[in-house]
This record gives sequence, C-alpha cells and structure tokens, in this order.
Amino acid sequence: MTCEPTGNNIPEFIKQLSKGNMGEAMKVINETSNLPAICGRVCPHEKQCQGSCVLGKKGQPIQIGKLESFIADFDTQMNLIREDLPQKTRGRVTVIGSRPADRIVSTTDGIDTDEKGYVITSDYPMGMTTRRGVFAGGDVVHRPQTVVLAMKAAKEVAQGIAQYVDAVRLLRHIDNK
Repeated sequence: MTCEPTGNNIPEFIKQLSKGNMGEAMKVINETSNLPAICGRVCPHEKQCQGSCVLGKKGQPIQIGKLESFIADFDTQMNLIREDLPQKTRGRVTVIGSRPADRIVSTTDGIDTDEKGYVITSDYPMGMTTRRGVFAGGDVVHRPQTVVLAMKAAKEVAQGIAQYVDAVRLLRHIDNK
C-alpha cells in the first residue's frame, strides 16, 4: 500500500518503525516526502492512505499521519545522523513561488497567462513558463491545492528545472569543444 498522490511506502516505514529503526523509517519517508512533520499533521489521510487501509474496513485504520509526524518529530528532536547531501550548483534558474500570477507577470517580462490568470507552463521541461529558464508551479499555475498536491507539483517542477539546467550545461560543453 502506498499513499496517493505522494507514493509513500507505508508498509516499509511501518516495518522499520516496528523494529525501532527510526532512522531507517525516516529514510523511507524522505524518499517521497520533503515535509513529513507537516504532512503527517495536515494531509487528509482518511481520504488518501488511510482510505486504502485494510483495517479501515473494520473501522480501525492505522493512523498513518500520526506515525509519520511521530517519526519526523523524533528525527528532529534526536538530531539523528544524516548523510551530507551535495549542494546542487548546476546553474542559475529563477523559480516563481506561490504569489498572485498578476504580480509575477507585471514584474517579469515574457511570462504569459491563460484566460483565468494562471501562468502557462510546458510539460517538457516540466514547469517552464513561456520565458525560457523561468519555471513556475503550484497555485500560480493551477489553482490553490492541498499541501500534498502542491508538493507533488513542486517535485515535478524541480525535475524539470534539473532537466533544463543539465541540457544547458550539455550544450555549453558541446559549444566549448
């Protein structure tokens, strides 16, 4: 069972938790969630992962959100050893946050919106606006969403940014040969 739409590997993090492997449980959660302490509290688990829980049919679903936030809180409080992740320094990009689209368009030339005022983006690279090298995601592209859906969209846009930066870097490398 995974949690939709984030794809959290629930059986695996519960397995690690049941063994007392808090760090491993946190690693499993971190594979798909950037903010487990928040998502564990605000996501509508009863409609998503708990709605798929076999025990839920008996009226006793596993409280996934409480487990997720417990693991994240424990990880934070105990300051468990973490791998040093290399800082990403592959290039420069502009990222638009969740401000009103009209403000973005009025301050950044070359960004178009649709008839409803949402920023127009491409599917490849995911999230690039009509101005090359400028990416957007979340509320300014779609509409206000749940935290989980916004995080999913942010991950997709981050992948689009990485694709774009890698492509620009490759082209520069080819041009320099």
